[in-house]
Amino acid sequence: MDARSLTIAFTGRWLLEPDSGKTRTSDEGWDNGIFWGVALTQRGRIAVFAEHCNSGTGRLDDYDNLDQAAAHVPAGIIARAAAELGETRILWRDI
Repeated sequence: MDARSLTIAFTGRWLLEPDSGKTRTSDEGWDNGIFWGVALTQRGRIAVFAEHCNSGTGRLDDYDNLDQAAAHVPAGIIARAAAELGETRILWRDI
């Protein structure tokens, strides 16, 4: 099967809807050409969508929780998703 003809979907709600103009990051060490989306699935998992604005193809990964996703997603994106869940996250800076 050609991967371009495959659509991947899930049931849940976006905590941070992917938007090439609004969900990029300026966090150090991350490509600011990538835009992100974070969702809570119907089974309580975290779905993370990432796509580079120049590629036209994205990636969808899932994690048990935001803490697990945090190893693969910029801290600022995780903090925005956490806020939608009513959680407070601290972004520590080594300054």
